[in-house]
Amino acid sequence: MNPQERKTQSIAELALLVSATLVLSYLEASMPLPVTVPGIKLGLANVCVLCALYLKGSRWAGGVALFKAVATSAIVGVPSMIAYSLAGSSLALAGMIVLWRIGTLNLKAVSVAAALLHSAGQLAVAAFMLQTPIVFVNVPIMIVASVVTGIITGSVAEGTLRVLPASQRRTATAQPLRDAIQ
Repeated sequence: MNPQERKTQSIAELALLVSATLVLSYLEASMPLPVTVPGIKLGLANVCVLCALYLKGSRWAGGVALFKAVATSAIVGVPSMIAYSLAGSSLALAGMIVLWRIGTLNLKAVSVAAALLHSAGQLAVAAFMLQTPIVFVNVPIMIVASVVTGIITGSVAEGTLRVLPASQRRTATAQPLRDAIQ
């Protein structure tokens, strides 16, 4: 494949990940969970960030995560949500990249860590915006929810990576992709 074809393929792959992020963000926003604690959601759009990280590397994952944070706020229509989303996504992405580079954890474990960090970022923003630490009363619930949703998101990402054609399974990770999805 010549350089122009590679560039075109990369643009198409990025467009696919970003489109999937938009669809998953919209679906998630339209199906509320039966939980009364604000900020708890499945995090399905993070499947795209995980796939970008394990297939293309940290720059791609960062781009998809940034797009996800901004686009989700636009889709839901709550301007203040961008602060929560950016804080949570930034911490989650940093954690994902560190754990991905270390290469000793499987994808589900990386996803759980990212979910925990995302919740931590959101709680920190809530405490700052509301000027009260009372939001930290939700920490135990957020931990349980983060572990559960992280496992679900990680499982979906594993399944997605597993069904990709062999030509798409090249990986930018320090650990072989087959080890990450087992």
